[in-house]
Amino acid sequence: PGADRLHRPARVSRTTAIAITLTLMVMAGTGGFLFERFSRLPPMLPVHLGRGGIPDRWALRSWPLVMMPVFIQLALAIIFGSITAILLWRATPAAAKTDEVPHGQETSYRHADDQRMGAAGEAVALLAFVWIAFQGLAAVRVVRLWEGGGGNLGSIYALGLLTAIVLSVVIATRGIAAIGRAPVHVAADGPHWRLNVLYVNSADPALFVPARGGVGYTLNFGRRAAVVLLAAVLLIGVGLPIVIIRLLTR
Repeated sequence: PGADRLHRPARVSRTTAIAITLTLMVMAGTGGFLFERFSRLPPMLPVHLGRGGIPDRWALRSWPLVMMPVFIQLALAIIFGSITAILLWRATPAAAKTDEVPHGQETSYRHADDQRMGAAGEAVALLAFVWIAFQGLAAVRVVRLWEGGGGNLGSIYALGLLTAIVLSVVIATRGIAAIGRAPVHVAADGPHWRLNVLYVNSADPALFVPARGGVGYTLNFGRRAAVVLLAAVLLIGVGLPIVIIRLLTR
């Protein structure tokens, strides 16, 4: 009875499924486009532009360099996909109870938490699609720049970036409204708060709980999924820029 089991919301929303499908299609399209254009690119590619869009640093054409947008897409897919997976599928104690949940209401609490995490997962999947699609646009513009031997990424790139930012704000606002507040209030001064800011309660099935100050949410570090999520974000966030710099400066 006390063993962990895989706990899943009632269903993955249609919007989440569509976002995931479109994301995979964009990644495949970007990879196919770069693969097809590789042999047409000049042997030396500009990797840094000075004033007036004049290249001042060059690199030999190579598969790692040309496929860099795909690597960035893959890293984003891993980050956003891991977050979505943790939100939608997470190990929850079958008989979990918390001091803050009235006796007999654990099932309804878990159901409400499932709905909130499903809405959060949908928002993350949509954000993944937006920014991975933007990387696909960036790949097209970079190839055009390489083929022209310099210049800039153009107004289309700037418009695409602005659109991605606006859509991100809309998606985040929509997600916050859909998630709403937690079904129960986590005691601000309870024994589960460590160092005044970290919430640690392995018996609480929620992965995210209201922040102690009452504004926003924080991770429940009593859940192993929270530690895995934080480690993955830090590892990719710190490691990816280093890898990109090494590849561009070889």
